Amino acid sequence: MEILPPAEDMIPADLLLIASTYAVILLGVGGASALILHAVRCWREVRLEMALEEACRDRDAARGEADHLRGLLVRAAPHLLPEEPAAATTRIGRHRV
Repeated sequence: MEILPPAEDMIPADLLLIASTYAVILLGVGGASALILHAVRCWREVRLEMALEEACRDRDAARGEADHLRGLLVRAAPHLLPEEPAAATTRIGRHRV
């Protein structure tokens, strides 16, 4: 049983129907099926790239907001900020790392 991807990740049905009809007319059944499979793969790659770009924008916005809040805290109550952490060491056997 195959689970379908979310609707926004799918090629619109009318576009797929029109494209597949022309592909069958021009290329025959074998060529059309190969072309349609390639188009579906490309569509998914484009959707993944768009999602990645959106996630990067969200991450950058969150970092900017965190920097802004950190700056407000430094000005308002610097005594509440944690001390700079000392170099973390871990003991592995007889060695410190």
